[in-house]
Amino acid sequence: MRFFPRAGLTLLGALCLDAHPPAGTPSNAAPTNDEIGYVALLPCTGACEASSSAPRTANILLDRQTGQTIPMTADAWSPDGMKRLMGGVDILVLPVLDNTSVNLTNHPAHYWTPAWSPDGSLIAFASDRDGSRSLYTMKADGSDLLRLDTGIAAVSQPTWAPDSTRLAFTCNFEPQNVSPSEICVTNVDGSGFARLTEGRDPDWSPDGTRIVFTTERYGGSQLAFVNPDGSDVTRVVPGWQAYGARWAPDGTQIAFVSILDPDDFWSTSLDIMSVDGTFLGSLGAGFSPVWRPGRRPTLRPVASFTFSCSGFTCTFDASGSSDSDGSVITYAWQFWDGDASGAQVTHTFTATHGTLLIVMDNDGSWNASSVNVDQAPILSFTTSCTGLSCTFDASASFDPDGSIAWFIWRFGDSIDGVRPARTTHAYSAPGTYTVTLTASDQDGVTSVFSQTVAVVNVPPVASFVSTCDGLTCTFNASSSIDVDGTIASYAWNFGDTTVGTGVSLSHAYTKGGTYRVALRVTDGSGATGSQEQVLTVVPADMHIGDLDRQTTNQGNAWIATVSISVHDTGHNVIGNVVVTGSWTDGSATSCITNALGQCTASIRLARKATSISFQVQSVLAAGLTYKPASNHDPDGDSNGTSITVTR
Repeated sequence: MRFFPRAGLTLLGALCLDAHPPAGTPSNAAPTNDEIGYVALLPCTGACEASSSAPRTANILLDRQTGQTIPMTADAWSPDGMKRLMGGVDILVLPVLDNTSVNLTNHPAHYWTPAWSPDGSLIAFASDRDGSRSLYTMKADGSDLLRLDTGIAAVSQPTWAPDSTRLAFTCNFEPQNVSPSEICVTNVDGSGFARLTEGRDPDWSPDGTRIVFTTERYGGSQLAFVNPDGSDVTRVVPGWQAYGARWAPDGTQIAFVSILDPDDFWSTSLDIMSVDGTFLGSLGAGFSPVWRPGRRPTLRPVASFTFSCSGFTCTFDASGSSDSDGSVITYAWQFWDGDASGAQVTHTFTATHGTLLIVMDNDGSWNASSVNVDQAPILSFTTSCTGLSCTFDASASFDPDGSIAWFIWRFGDSIDGVRPARTTHAYSAPGTYTVTLTASDQDGVTSVFSQTVAVVNVPPVASFVSTCDGLTCTFNASSSIDVDGTIASYAWNFGDTTVGTGVSLSHAYTKGGTYRVALRVTDGSGATGSQEQVLTVVPADMHIGDLDRQTTNQGNAWIATVSISVHDTGHNVIGNVVVTGSWTDGSATSCITNALGQCTASIRLARKATSISFQVQSVLAAGLTYKPASNHDPDGDSNGTSITVTR
């Protein structure tokens, strides 16, 4: 896994704690406590939050003076801080910034906790290369391998006395590490072996007077000091749960791992304290501290580079890097998908385009610069509007060295969201809007492109139909449309000085005639559309649908009665019609039809009169026209207009 911190920032909140040498001491004359390596615990996000596996980790080197961090793995450092050791199936020695390694052991086995002697001549380590886990030394070039036969079942974690003549280490006197661990010491030739005290994980102070170690004798895991002869065991900070203490190169500080939750192995904090136990601060979540020794000046080199890319292939040039008090001797490039070295390199990416340059000068000081060289997407889009509805098409956008992962559209009317490359948006009102498109590629590099769009409202189209029944007409405007919105209102003028509103309605004219009917529709944006139609209103016809006669004797006289029925064109009865008629004796009479469309006319005659005739003269009703030619009598006893009554 690769971790790319931003240059000038500290990983996981690491603090620059007492980053300067003691007052009065030249910065390039004594060991410094500026650089410390450790395993950082990285925040868990996404899918790993639901996983029960170990959290993500990164081996890093922190410059406490500048706050920068770079990827770095080292189990131990050479005394001058210019080489690093790594255990595993063999012991490897590597330059600071180069992964070109030299195998010192060339005997595959398990190799634990290598430690370089302060004088640089020897390397001590634990290994099972001969069976049990034993303590070994060899020269710094891997020669003169020596197994220190201490008669111990298992050993680990050797640490050197500052004069490089003795070793302290963790020892177990029962197989499989089942017995309590102890702190033991021996001379480099295997003589002078001694058991000091219960504990594990020792680290010898730079002045040689004390050994700090981890012990369980006080309950839990705590830190303690012991003299090299095993005397004067004292707790560093009583009650503080911790392990893995390491002296700083100048002996004034101690890095250690605080246990935040005894039930959670990964719940730890890498902390710094003074030798009297005063807490100085935390470097964040992590463990396994390893100080980088050396005497480096405060002036650091400057890491700087330029680059140019064609698709996935980029050329990098770090020749602009400089060092004010020396020269840059190493250029190390770390990409998400590979490594390189040299002032000028070319790399073809297969994954995220993160790039880290680390430069080191002839004093061993380093500096770093990082950048994501991924090329941003190139964006464009076209616009096509019909009224308030617009279609935006960004399908011509592309990413020169990858693919576009998502688009965010902002339409300029407070509406935005993740949408596909081609999308449609309906505005609520006409106007000029700034439309902004944001897109990101698969590596998270974004681009933004904006342009204005003029949105013009399309007026509604008015349309209606009408039907009339006599003087009453029905109007329906539901066929009116608004292509980019909705119609808000319908206004009618019926051409007879009366008006109305609504999508459909009826209107009764007072008389027949020709009328100019006008409809005006208005949409939600205030645009209007109109239509006029000429309407001819013809009153309905009515006629006599039946005449019936009847006589009634009355003493020396008789009564002649005529029953009159009035019908409309459809032969439906009509009420409230005034019928006027005349008798042949010259008298006149009238009647009004009832709900059945009937009324009667009667006359009293002397008995000497044998007959009399009745004739309809007029038929009157509002909105209806009398059509005498349509009069009829279904039973044939009249012609529908006149009838004779005989005694």
